[in-house]
Amino acid sequence: MSVPITMPGININLGGSGDPGVEQDVLDHVGSYGRQLGWICDAVEVVLKKLDGETLNAADHKALKTFHLLADAVRFRKSLAK
Repeated sequence: MSVPITMPGININLGGSGDPGVEQDVLDHVGSYGRQLGWICDAVEVVLKKLDGETLNAADHKALKTFHLLADAVRFRKSLAK
């Protein structure tokens, strides 16, 4: 279900959630989307350190480069908040 928020001149669509109650519970008791994303990036980077890059094709390398850019951006934004 989509949750539109409309004000004069502004229209925001927060997208749909399979279970808005569970989503809100996770946000309240686990962490914000940004915090969750930071934890996921940290964990994936640990796994990637163990990866043998020799077995990856060009598309895999491109995907990993994109992921590392995301992780770097998250880390940078977190550093600004300190």
